[in-house]
Parts: sequence; structure tokens; C-alpha cells
Amino acid sequence: MRRFDLGGCTVGGCTGCLACVGVRGEPGCVIDDDAPAILEAMRNAEAIVLASPVYTWGVTGQLKALLDRGFCL
Repeated sequence: MRRFDLGGCTVGGCTGCLACVGVRGEPGCVIDDDAPAILEAMRNAEAIVLASPVYTWGVTGQLKALLDRGFCL
């Protein structure tokens, strides 16, 4: 079991460049942060549990950024 505390990770917002799906060649995110490693762990997981406090009727900004970056999954 792996656990990621997004409060201690760097996850930037998606830029919408579509490099993650290989539009410009080999697939891979162009943003250099912790998100690719987290998304790879999510891809290989049998189950994923997401937990977040509720801020203004939604999840935290860190989790929202990770979910947006998970577009490539």
C-alpha cells in the first residue's frame, strides 16, 4: 500500500497541452513535479482511495489539480 499526502507534494495545474496523450510525439507530461509518479502509482493500483476535507463545496486545490492532471489516465 502506498500513501501520498498531497500537502507535502508539488502538483501543478494542467496546462491543457495534451503532451500526456502523445499529441506532440512520445506521451509524457511536460510539467516537472510529483504528479507523474503519483499518477503512475494510481495506474498500477488495484484500488484508489481519495480523501479530502471539503472547502467551499469541493475538494482541496491540490486534489483538484491532481484529478485534472489525471486526464491522461
